[in-house]
Formats: sequence, structure tokens, C-alpha cells
Amino acid sequence: MSFAPERLHQTVLAIAGELRHDPGLAAEMLRAERQFFGGLPDYAPEGPARASAQARFAEWFVLERESEHLGAVPIEAFGGISEPVRDALRATACGLFLVESVEPELRVRDVLRGEAFELETDATLRVGDVVVGRVYPGATDAVAPSPAAAILRDGGAVVAALQRDLRRAGIERQLTQAEI
Repeated sequence: MSFAPERLHQTVLAIAGELRHDPGLAAEMLRAERQFFGGLPDYAPEGPARASAQARFAEWFVLERESEHLGAVPIEAFGGISEPVRDALRATACGLFLVESVEPELRVRDVLRGEAFELETDATLRVGDVVVGRVYPGATDAVAPSPAAAILRDGGAVVAALQRDLRRAGIERQLTQAEI
């Protein structure tokens, strides 16, 4: 079963909104925000940048971070969604996706895992651009970037620096959205 990537993203935001109103999770979410944003209370000015940052936080909190209160990653413990939607959300990936080709199809490579994907997007991308953030399963075998994902133009230098830093640190695992 296939779901529109925007619907999946909106589901994540809705879950985060519900969790924020749970008395047992309110304090945990505030601590998690400080963790995600590096302890900075004003991580972005009001407007689109702040909304994107909050959406990235919601994706990380719902899909990646183990909740002390719930005893699991929220997507696993939250009861208000169907199993097919839960499975589609489990199939999301977070990373840095380097644009390798734009014709005949838009293809990206996850620079941390080495996997290549067809990318569905309305954004105009060029070879060498980097999509940073989460991708959702799209139609067929393609993926679609989260509305909160960032696009770095000619991001090859960023990719090279990240790979160098990961090698130096001896990190061989997938990074979380908070780390990226």
C-alpha cells in the first residue's frame, strides 16, 4: 500500500502534536527539544525556518528517539494510526542524499549508506546538490523529500567534510536526524 509522502509527513506532525499535549510527555519533549537544538532556546527566527526546524524535530522525536515515558520510539507506541501507515513511516530514511543524475530520472545516493534512489520532487535540483533530512516512500520505488528537508546547492564540499569527520571519529553507523 502506498501513501502520499505529504500525508505521511502530516501524520508525523499530528502525532507530535498529540504527544505534546500528553501530561507525561510534555517535560520530556521540552528536554528533547533542548537536546535536538543544542540547548538553544531561540534556534530559528519566527517564520518558515522555524517551522522547518520544528518539523525536523517532530520527525526525529516521533520516528527515531526512544521515549523514556513511552518506553519505545513513539511510532511504535502510538495507538492512533493503522499498521500500513506505521509501516510506511518505519520505511522513511534520514540522511544526506547527493543528486547524481537528473535525466532521464532524478537519482540520489545516500552518502552515509551508499544506497541510490529515484527521487520524486517538484524542486529543481542539479547534479551535486544535496538533500539533507528525511525522505518518505513515494510512488513505485521512489522516495520523496520531507517538506522540512533542506537543499544544499553544490553540496559536495559538505558531503566530503562530513565523510572525513565520520572517518576521523570512527563512526560507521547511520546518523540520526538530530546528529545531522
